[in-house]
Amino acid sequence: MTTSPGTHPIAEEVLARIGDFYDIENPIRGAPPDGHKTIRQRQIEPKIEALGRW
Repeated sequence: MTTSPGTHPIAEEVLARIGDFYDIENPIRGAPPDGHKTIRQRQIEPKIEALGRW
């Protein structure tokens, strides 16, 4: 696989996936801890598991 200078597909993919975490976290910032935990378990944990498998 050839990439152009400055293009790193693996790094770009990881950064996009990390961006997904922030997209989930931003709206719940400042919410009660129980709410954070529930949302994280429901929405972020599967994405972390998928990242680990990837």
